[in-house]
Amino acid sequence: MLGSKIAARLAGVTKRYGDIVAIDLLNLEVKCGEAFGLLGPKGSEKCFSVGRGKSGS
Repeated sequence: MLGSKIAARLAGVTKRYGDIVAIDLLNLEVKCGEAFGLLGPKGSEKCFSVGRGKSGS
């Protein structure tokens, strides 16, 4: 059934650079069949969020 299965999920993703928190507890869920786009300025950690995100890192 289209839209009922999860295609991608991020839960509690945090990215820090020393004392600076770039991403704090990001939660994201994309279901099969959904269109998704992550918008933001250059350097706003879009690629990290989706491509390499690891919970608690």
